[in-house]
Amino acid sequence: MNLINKDKLYHLIAGFLITVAGYAVLAVAGVPSPNALCLALALTAVFAFMKEAYDQAHPEAHTTDVLDAMVTLCGAALAGITINLLELSGVL
Repeated sequence: MNLINKDKLYHLIAGFLITVAGYAVLAVAGVPSPNALCLALALTAVFAFMKEAYDQAHPEAHTTDVLDAMVTLCGAALAGITINLLELSGVL
């Protein structure tokens, strides 16, 4: 019995990693933390919906599923929460 769909898990992980990477690049570039996080979350949203648009444009090899984009955004939200908790604890 497969409780977790691998594709959805990959979208969750991708959302988390894109957000963390975007935040890191922006923070190193000197963007203030709240702004960096907002921009990183927006970047992840753009990637998520562009991926689904790509899938829709290539139906011969891909299937479009809006839930994929939503799960990607859930990964972004988890990254945002993690970053905020690390900042509050003084790690970042």
